[in-house]
Amino acid sequence: MLISSRFHDYYDSAIGMGIDKTCVYDRKTSSTKERGTYHWFHGQRTKARQHLIGFCGKLYPVVEIEYKESCASEYYYNRKDLEATDWAKNQSKNKYKYFGDFDVDNDKGRKNFFENTDYSKFEKYFSDNKCPVFILEDVRKRWGWSARKHSEGDLNYHRLVLNPQLKPIKFMRIKDPYTAFQDIFMYISGVIGNTEKDTVGIDDKHMLKQKGFDKWSFKTMPGTKKPRRRGKKDK
Repeated sequence: MLISSRFHDYYDSAIGMGIDKTCVYDRKTSSTKERGTYHWFHGQRTKARQHLIGFCGKLYPVVEIEYKESCASEYYYNRKDLEATDWAKNQSKNKYKYFGDFDVDNDKGRKNFFENTDYSKFEKYFSDNKCPVFILEDVRKRWGWSARKHSEGDLNYHRLVLNPQLKPIKFMRIKDPYTAFQDIFMYISGVIGNTEKDTVGIDDKHMLKQKGFDKWSFKTMPGTKKPRRRGKKDK
């Protein structure tokens, strides 16, 4: 598979295993706002962003925790890893008595987000955009009740990113470079390829031949006289 892209991703190293030039991944990134499709973070009061990654027909929920001490974010792809963090343990001391059903700062919310939610309705983004990878990205910059007063903290707004870079969100924890490369290759050449087969146009010359005609079908062959048309005097 050839990759046409302006950035390098972690699975690009697998190109060294061999290239099939008949398959090209045009990894052009674009993004749009998606509203009215999310419900899993209503009431969230902590600095945890909840994303959904689409990769070759499958969906992976992930929680991003922003740590002020290191000025960096960490990503957790399952409930067990998230609950083992000091962040999750400290959330049990939260002074708020109310928790939303999808707040990942409590046991019920984490279980709902990672295990009890059917995300299949978001699979349409694969076929609608004909891309193997996307992210439904939580773009909130403010948390708590103040988020409701700011456009960047709109609780009904996520960003759909097509063909994103997976290295920053540590997706190699889910797919190693070789497996990720092979999955994308198979998805593009198989699933997407089967939906994008172009109709091959046939010119008139080959169409006539296909129908059983030749160059003399509408002409008089050499040496053959045309039948004389009867005029009025011949009657």
